[in-house]
Amino acid sequence: MKYAGHKYPASAALSALIEYIYTISIPDHAEAQLYHIAPSLERMIVFNFGSTYQCAAGPDAAFKDVSDRVVILGPVRQMFNALLTPGSDLLVCCFINDGFYRLESSIGSSKLLDELNVLWSALKGVFQDEDRIDVLNAYLLAHAASSDPEVHALVDSITEIHHSSLNPVDVVAAKASVSSRTVQMRFKKYAGYSSKALLRYLRFKRLIAWLVVNHASEFSWMDLVLRFGYHDQSHMIKDFRYFTGLSPNKLLQICRQENLCLSRDYLEHQVALPAANQEID
Repeated sequence: MKYAGHKYPASAALSALIEYIYTISIPDHAEAQLYHIAPSLERMIVFNFGSTYQCAAGPDAAFKDVSDRVVILGPVRQMFNALLTPGSDLLVCCFINDGFYRLESSIGSSKLLDELNVLWSALKGVFQDEDRIDVLNAYLLAHAASSDPEVHALVDSITEIHHSSLNPVDVVAAKASVSSRTVQMRFKKYAGYSSKALLRYLRFKRLIAWLVVNHASEFSWMDLVLRFGYHDQSHMIKDFRYFTGLSPNKLLQICRQENLCLSRDYLEHQVALPAANQEID
């Protein structure tokens, strides 16, 4: 039996700071559960209230035991694999935009992990997901700094940034009346990744979203190459290898097993393609 966990959307007061909160518990009598987490440029904080779990960054990496109470993840540039053992009890807070930067800058990077371990103790003292989320929400509201005015142009351009035909740097630069270089520096400072990395990630994310929705259909890999703007099949395969460590067909198999964990925004950018059939190993 697969334990899917529960995904709680951010409250209205925190919607500009976090995307969602995810909780999962594996009963003591259950078998270990393997999860594949899709690449994401957003930061995450993982609170572990249960047994030691195992994780591996990439399909060829060895699994390592994780017993830390608090782990800060991201950007996750390759598919992340997690093996949750019986007794696992996790809460994952997934940030959005400059959300993590706002928390880190308010508390201080050198103090953040210590403060999060204090928060872990408060969360450990309550047992229902909803109660833990209330404690976490109150903490974030009390400690996260306000957004820097320089971020407003980035956030206001989210729709255009996700549009495949637009360059996000040019869009933001035009809105904010600043140079492209300034925008590139702001991406790195507030989001933690470059605009070039964002462009590459967004294209691959749209491709994965299509596969998740249409994995049961017949289709041509060449259609995806053309639709998502790759130069050729080898260019697309290179991105599959870079982000997941897998070939297109191997990732498609994971999608068909419904064993790929995605953030909410993956499925906000679906596209339709004509049917055909062709394999890429």
